[in-house]
Amino acid sequence: MKKYIIIILTLFLISCQENIKEKRSLFSWNSKDIVNEDSQLFSIMKQYSINTLYQSFGKDNYEYFFKQCQQKNIQVYDLCGDKKFALKKNYQALENEINESLSLKKTYPLLKGIVLDIEPYLLIDWKDNQNQILQEFLDNLKKVYKICQDQQYTMIVCIPYYYDTLHHNNFLKTLIQSCCDGIAIMNYYKKDESQHIQYEVKLTKTYHKQCIVIYEMNKPYKDSITEMNTYYHDGINKAIESFEKIKKDHGINMMMSFHDYHALCDIDYNKQRGNDHAISYRLS
Repeated sequence: MKKYIIIILTLFLISCQENIKEKRSLFSWNSKDIVNEDSQLFSIMKQYSINTLYQSFGKDNYEYFFKQCQQKNIQVYDLCGDKKFALKKNYQALENEINESLSLKKTYPLLKGIVLDIEPYLLIDWKDNQNQILQEFLDNLKKVYKICQDQQYTMIVCIPYYYDTLHHNNFLKTLIQSCCDGIAIMNYYKKDESQHIQYEVKLTKTYHKQCIVIYEMNKPYKDSITEMNTYYHDGINKAIESFEKIKKDHGINMMMSFHDYHALCDIDYNKQRGNDHAISYRLS
Protein backbone atom coordinates (compact mmCIF):
# COMPACT_ATOMS: atom_id res chain seq x y z
CA MET A 1 0.00 0.00 0.00
CA LYS A 2 2.79 2.38 0.93
CA LYS A 3 4.47 1.71 -2.40
CA TYR A 4 1.33 2.71 -4.32
CA ILE A 5 0.97 5.90 -2.30
CA ILE A 6 4.55 6.88 -3.16
CA ILE A 7 3.94 6.21 -6.86
CA ILE A 8 0.73 8.26 -6.88
CA LEU A 9 2.45 11.14 -5.05
CA THR A 10 5.37 11.10 -7.50
CA LEU A 11 3.01 11.23 -10.49
CA PHE A 12 1.10 14.07 -8.87
CA LEU A 13 4.27 16.10 -8.33
CA ILE A 14 5.33 15.53 -11.94
CA SER A 15 1.91 16.64 -13.13
CA CYS A 16 2.08 19.78 -11.01
CA GLN A 17 5.53 20.59 -12.33
CA GLU A 18 4.40 20.26 -15.94
CA ASN A 19 1.81 22.96 -15.29
CA ILE A 20 4.35 25.45 -13.95
CA LYS A 21 4.80 28.52 -16.12
CA GLU A 22 8.28 28.67 -17.55
CA LYS A 23 9.78 32.11 -16.84
CA ARG A 24 13.41 32.36 -17.90
CA SER A 25 15.80 29.66 -18.99
CA LEU A 26 19.52 28.96 -18.69
CA PHE A 27 22.00 26.96 -20.77
CA SER A 28 24.38 24.73 -18.82
CA TRP A 29 26.94 22.72 -20.76
CA ASN A 30 29.00 20.95 -18.10
CA SER A 31 27.31 17.87 -16.63
CA LYS A 32 29.77 17.84 -13.72
CA ASP A 33 28.21 21.05 -12.42
CA ILE A 34 25.03 19.20 -11.44
CA VAL A 35 26.76 16.23 -9.82
CA ASN A 36 28.49 18.48 -7.30
CA GLU A 37 26.08 19.15 -4.42
CA ASP A 38 27.98 22.39 -3.68
CA SER A 39 27.23 23.80 -7.13
CA GLN A 40 26.05 27.41 -7.39
CA LEU A 41 23.51 26.44 -10.04
CA PHE A 42 20.34 26.60 -7.98
CA SER A 43 21.31 29.79 -6.16
CA ILE A 44 22.16 31.49 -9.48
CA MET A 45 18.84 30.39 -10.94
CA LYS A 46 16.94 31.69 -7.93
CA GLN A 47 18.81 34.99 -7.98
CA TYR A 48 17.88 35.72 -11.59
CA SER A 49 14.36 34.23 -11.46
CA ILE A 50 15.22 31.33 -13.78
CA ASN A 51 13.06 28.23 -13.54
CA THR A 52 13.94 26.37 -16.75
CA LEU A 53 17.26 24.65 -17.38
CA TYR A 54 18.79 23.35 -20.61
CA GLN A 55 21.36 20.93 -19.22
CA SER A 56 23.93 18.71 -20.89
CA PHE A 57 24.15 15.25 -19.29
CA GLY A 58 26.82 12.57 -19.11
CA LYS A 59 26.84 9.11 -17.57
CA ASP A 60 26.71 10.11 -13.91
CA ASN A 61 23.92 9.52 -11.40
CA TYR A 62 21.57 12.51 -11.37
CA GLU A 63 19.10 11.40 -8.73
CA TYR A 64 20.05 14.18 -6.32
CA PHE A 65 19.90 16.79 -9.09
CA PHE A 66 16.42 15.82 -10.27
CA LYS A 67 15.17 15.58 -6.70
CA GLN A 68 16.31 19.18 -6.17
CA CYS A 69 14.69 20.28 -9.43
CA GLN A 70 11.42 18.70 -8.36
CA GLN A 71 11.51 20.42 -4.98
CA LYS A 72 12.40 23.78 -6.54
CA ASN A 73 9.90 23.49 -9.41
CA ILE A 74 12.59 23.68 -12.08
CA GLN A 75 11.81 22.52 -15.61
CA VAL A 76 14.65 20.49 -17.16
CA TYR A 77 15.51 19.81 -20.80
CA ASP A 78 18.38 17.75 -22.16
CA LEU A 79 20.91 19.87 -24.07
CA CYS A 80 23.07 18.54 -26.85
CA GLY A 81 24.42 19.44 -30.23
CA ASP A 82 27.12 18.95 -32.81
CA LYS A 83 27.44 20.79 -36.11
CA LYS A 84 27.99 17.44 -37.85
CA PHE A 85 24.45 16.34 -36.92
CA ALA A 86 23.22 18.57 -39.76
CA LEU A 87 24.63 16.24 -42.40
CA LYS A 88 22.84 13.24 -43.89
CA LYS A 89 25.82 10.96 -43.32
CA ASN A 90 25.62 11.68 -39.59
CA TYR A 91 21.89 11.14 -39.17
CA GLN A 92 22.32 7.95 -37.16
CA ALA A 93 24.51 9.77 -34.65
CA LEU A 94 21.75 12.33 -34.18
CA GLU A 95 19.10 9.64 -33.77
CA ASN A 96 21.32 7.90 -31.21
CA GLU A 97 21.50 11.18 -29.28
CA ILE A 98 17.71 11.43 -29.26
CA ASN A 99 17.31 7.83 -28.14
CA GLU A 100 19.85 8.32 -25.34
CA SER A 101 17.88 11.34 -24.20
CA LEU A 102 14.64 9.35 -24.22
CA SER A 103 16.37 6.64 -22.18
CA LEU A 104 17.43 9.29 -19.70
CA LYS A 105 13.80 10.37 -19.40
CA LYS A 106 12.81 6.81 -18.49
CA THR A 107 15.20 7.02 -15.55
CA TYR A 108 14.30 10.62 -14.69
CA PRO A 109 10.68 11.30 -15.73
CA LEU A 110 10.93 15.01 -14.91
CA LEU A 111 12.94 15.52 -18.11
CA LYS A 112 10.60 17.45 -20.41
CA GLY A 113 12.39 17.38 -23.73
CA ILE A 114 15.55 18.13 -25.65
CA VAL A 115 17.23 21.31 -26.94
CA LEU A 116 19.31 20.80 -30.07
CA ASP A 117 22.15 23.27 -30.59
CA ILE A 118 23.26 22.26 -34.09
CA GLU A 119 25.19 24.96 -35.96
CA PRO A 120 25.75 23.92 -39.61
CA TYR A 121 27.27 27.29 -40.51
CA LEU A 122 30.39 26.19 -38.62
CA LEU A 123 31.00 23.37 -41.09
CA ILE A 124 33.94 23.73 -43.47
CA ASP A 125 31.71 23.35 -46.54
CA TRP A 126 29.09 25.86 -45.40
CA LYS A 127 30.17 28.77 -47.60
CA ASP A 128 29.87 26.85 -50.86
CA ASN A 129 27.06 24.41 -50.01
CA GLN A 130 24.59 26.22 -47.77
CA ASN A 131 21.42 25.07 -49.54
CA GLN A 132 22.47 21.43 -49.67
CA ILE A 133 23.57 21.41 -46.04
CA LEU A 134 20.34 23.03 -44.85
CA GLN A 135 18.24 20.55 -46.81
CA GLU A 136 20.08 17.65 -45.21
CA PHE A 137 19.65 19.36 -41.86
CA LEU A 138 15.88 19.62 -42.37
CA ASP A 139 15.65 15.99 -43.42
CA ASN A 140 17.49 14.91 -40.28
CA LEU A 141 15.36 17.11 -38.03
CA LYS A 142 12.09 15.89 -39.52
CA LYS A 143 12.96 12.30 -38.73
CA VAL A 144 14.05 12.87 -35.14
CA TYR A 145 11.13 15.22 -34.52
CA LYS A 146 8.80 12.38 -35.46
CA ILE A 147 10.54 10.20 -32.86
CA CYS A 148 10.09 12.90 -30.22
CA GLN A 149 6.45 13.47 -31.15
CA ASP A 150 5.70 9.78 -30.82
CA GLN A 151 7.10 9.90 -27.29
CA GLN A 152 5.48 13.25 -26.41
CA TYR A 153 8.96 14.65 -25.89
CA THR A 154 9.42 18.36 -26.59
CA MET A 155 12.07 19.23 -29.17
CA ILE A 156 13.49 22.75 -29.41
CA VAL A 157 16.00 23.79 -32.08
CA CYS A 158 18.55 26.59 -31.67
CA ILE A 159 19.02 28.94 -34.60
CA PRO A 160 21.07 32.10 -35.24
CA TYR A 161 19.26 35.37 -35.92
CA TYR A 162 20.57 35.65 -39.48
CA TYR A 163 19.26 32.69 -41.54
CA ASP A 164 16.75 35.02 -43.23
CA THR A 165 19.50 37.57 -43.87
CA LEU A 166 21.22 34.80 -45.86
CA HIS A 167 17.95 34.30 -47.78
CA HIS A 168 17.11 30.96 -46.18
CA ASN A 169 13.51 31.93 -45.50
CA ASN A 170 12.07 28.69 -46.86
CA PHE A 171 14.38 26.73 -44.59
CA LEU A 172 13.09 28.67 -41.58
CA LYS A 173 9.48 28.17 -42.61
CA THR A 174 9.85 24.40 -42.95
CA LEU A 175 11.91 24.15 -39.77
CA ILE A 176 9.38 25.98 -37.62
CA GLN A 177 6.32 24.45 -39.25
CA SER A 178 7.38 20.81 -39.40
CA CYS A 179 10.61 20.10 -37.52
CA CYS A 180 10.30 21.29 -33.92
CA ASP A 181 8.05 22.38 -31.06
CA GLY A 182 9.89 25.66 -30.75
CA ILE A 183 12.98 27.66 -31.63
CA ALA A 184 15.64 29.26 -29.46
CA ILE A 185 17.07 32.26 -31.32
CA MET A 186 20.69 33.15 -30.65
CA ASN A 187 20.09 36.88 -30.97
CA TYR A 188 23.73 37.74 -30.40
CA TYR A 189 23.98 41.19 -31.97
CA LYS A 190 22.93 44.20 -29.95
CA LYS A 191 21.98 46.46 -32.87
CA ASP A 192 18.37 46.20 -34.12
CA GLU A 193 17.70 43.18 -31.89
CA SER A 194 13.95 43.28 -32.35
CA GLN A 195 14.08 43.70 -36.11
CA HIS A 196 16.61 40.88 -36.49
CA ILE A 197 14.14 38.26 -35.34
CA GLN A 198 10.97 39.70 -36.89
CA TYR A 199 10.59 36.96 -39.50
CA GLU A 200 11.30 34.11 -37.08
CA VAL A 201 8.82 35.45 -34.52
CA LYS A 202 6.16 35.84 -37.20
CA LEU A 203 6.57 32.17 -38.13
CA THR A 204 6.23 31.04 -34.52
CA LYS A 205 2.98 33.00 -34.35
CA THR A 206 1.72 31.45 -37.56
CA TYR A 207 2.51 27.87 -36.57
CA HIS A 208 1.89 28.24 -32.82
CA LYS A 209 5.40 27.26 -31.77
CA GLN A 210 7.41 28.32 -28.74
CA CYS A 211 9.79 31.25 -29.19
CA ILE A 212 12.87 31.62 -26.97
CA VAL A 213 15.29 34.55 -27.25
CA ILE A 214 18.83 33.78 -26.06
CA TYR A 215 21.19 36.41 -24.67
CA GLU A 216 24.94 35.87 -24.70
CA MET A 217 26.41 36.67 -21.28
CA ASN A 218 29.95 35.38 -21.70
CA LYS A 219 32.96 37.64 -21.44
CA PRO A 220 34.22 39.04 -24.76
CA TYR A 221 37.01 36.93 -26.19
CA LYS A 222 39.06 37.89 -29.25
CA ASP A 223 36.94 37.60 -32.40
CA SER A 224 34.63 34.81 -31.20
CA ILE A 225 32.67 37.00 -28.75
CA THR A 226 32.77 40.78 -29.19
CA GLU A 227 31.19 43.57 -27.15
CA MET A 228 28.47 43.74 -29.81
CA ASN A 229 27.56 40.08 -29.15
CA THR A 230 27.40 39.95 -25.37
CA TYR A 231 25.79 41.64 -22.37
CA TYR A 232 28.65 40.66 -20.07
CA HIS A 233 29.68 44.27 -19.39
CA ASP A 234 26.21 45.77 -19.91
CA GLY A 235 24.77 43.60 -17.14
CA ILE A 236 21.69 41.51 -16.52
CA ASN A 237 19.34 44.50 -16.28
CA LYS A 238 20.26 45.78 -19.73
CA ALA A 239 19.64 42.34 -21.22
CA ILE A 240 16.25 42.19 -19.53
CA GLU A 241 15.36 45.68 -20.78
CA SER A 242 16.21 44.54 -24.30
CA PHE A 243 14.04 41.46 -23.97
CA GLU A 244 11.08 43.40 -22.58
CA LYS A 245 11.26 45.73 -25.57
CA ILE A 246 11.37 42.80 -28.00
CA LYS A 247 8.40 41.20 -26.30
CA LYS A 248 6.45 44.46 -26.47
CA ASP A 249 7.37 45.02 -30.12
CA HIS A 250 6.15 41.60 -31.23
CA GLY A 251 3.20 41.25 -28.89
CA ILE A 252 3.56 37.56 -28.14
CA ASN A 253 4.51 35.46 -25.15
CA MET A 254 8.13 34.40 -25.44
CA MET A 255 10.87 33.28 -23.10
CA MET A 256 14.19 34.91 -22.27
CA SER A 257 17.22 32.65 -21.98
CA PHE A 258 20.75 33.23 -20.71
CA HIS A 259 23.89 31.72 -22.22
CA ASP A 260 25.28 30.39 -20.03
CA TYR A 261 25.58 29.21 -16.41
CA HIS A 262 29.34 29.77 -16.08
CA ALA A 263 28.95 33.29 -17.50
CA LEU A 264 26.37 34.15 -14.83
CA CYS A 265 28.70 32.73 -12.18
CA ASP A 266 31.45 35.01 -13.47
CA ILE A 267 29.15 38.03 -13.46
CA ASP A 268 27.96 37.17 -9.94
CA TYR A 269 31.55 36.80 -8.73
CA ASN A 270 32.45 40.22 -10.10
CA LYS A 271 29.38 41.72 -8.45
CA GLN A 272 30.42 40.32 -5.07
CA ARG A 273 33.87 41.84 -5.52
CA GLY A 274 32.37 45.27 -6.09
CA ASN A 275 32.57 45.31 -9.89
CA ASP A 276 28.80 45.49 -10.04
CA HIS A 277 27.72 45.28 -13.66
CA ALA A 278 25.07 42.67 -12.91
CA ILE A 279 22.28 43.64 -10.53
CA SER A 280 19.73 40.99 -9.60
CA TYR A 281 16.36 41.53 -11.24
CA ARG A 282 13.26 39.79 -9.99
CA LEU A 283 10.10 38.88 -11.79
CA SER A 284 7.06 40.36 -10.11
